[in-house]
Amino acid sequence: NKFVFASIIAAQICKIPIISTVHGTPDIYKKPIERIIYQHFSDKSIGLSVTVSRHLDAILKTQSPQACIIPNLINLEKYKAQTINEIDAWLIVSRLSPEKFPSILRFLKSASSCGIKHIHLAGGGNQNTIHKIETLIKSLNLKIEIKCLGEVEDIASLIPKYRGIAGLGRVALEGLASRKPVCILTPDGNLIGLVTTDNFRYLKDYNFMGKTLNPIDETEFKRQLESHTSTDSEDIYQLLSSTLSTENWPKFIEKYNRVEFVPNAALEAFYHKLDYFANAMSAPFFNDPLFIHLLKETVIEYNLGDINHLLDFYNNSYGLQKKYPSPIKMKSRMSLKQRFLNIF
Repeated sequence: NKFVFASIIAAQICKIPIISTVHGTPDIYKKPIERIIYQHFSDKSIGLSVTVSRHLDAILKTQSPQACIIPNLINLEKYKAQTINEIDAWLIVSRLSPEKFPSILRFLKSASSCGIKHIHLAGGGNQNTIHKIETLIKSLNLKIEIKCLGEVEDIASLIPKYRGIAGLGRVALEGLASRKPVCILTPDGNLIGLVTTDNFRYLKDYNFMGKTLNPIDETEFKRQLESHTSTDSEDIYQLLSSTLSTENWPKFIEKYNRVEFVPNAALEAFYHKLDYFANAMSAPFFNDPLFIHLLKETVIEYNLGDINHLLDFYNNSYGLQKKYPSPIKMKSRMSLKQRFLNIF
């Protein structure tokens, strides 16, 4: 993050247009002081602010003159539909780390209840996490064959071989590109169900993460599986092709081509102050009281009341330097049974 700040300052001094991209909520919530520096103070230099999901667009209050959602696109030429010699199993594509366990286990439990007999799991992990997920799977006593494939480099050639795909985000795109039924799982272990022509556009706007959609139960999931046809997969593929194919890049590139340099006199002044006092401050600068003093001095001098108000607000409430809690780390401190209570 410190390199990002330095890059923004360098671009400001050299009068180069700046484009920022926010990929996830952790990019926004690190420390209050970093949120102020990046999303409020430096953001006044950003010519174009890009997010990949509507929920990020809602959280991020950008100061940029241009802001837009540019979804993840996919090269459909890499993915070919395959029905001959199709593997009679569903494929879960997920990294084997604790924050992914709820979604993996939720799908296994639901699949077993819906008559899916074979599931393969593709994803890398260390020996400790692999042992943990294997222990959790055994504790569910599922009547289902589960095979761990480990990390797979060429996932594009693997996905078309399977009957169905379970995952979220990029995995969903790859499954749909292969004309497969795709089940969306949320990171916290909720079952959203199959992508359909009805929910495709909503899921697309939220990067196929299932956010704000109500989870379904196993009865509804079984109904979806029984009613889904190859025609449905083809109809969804056509929606994918018209909206998220890399062939759509030209219309997004136009947004980049229109970006102009945005002067930020306050940021430039702050840089010159930091340059003068550099030898008097300790690294990392963000933690040095003099850094905070010079920042507050600058925002007052340049009448940036919104930032000055935030500095006081954070300092008097949560604390400027205190890290925001990580939901993932908090989950890892819970017992296994607590963590997956919704599954047992």
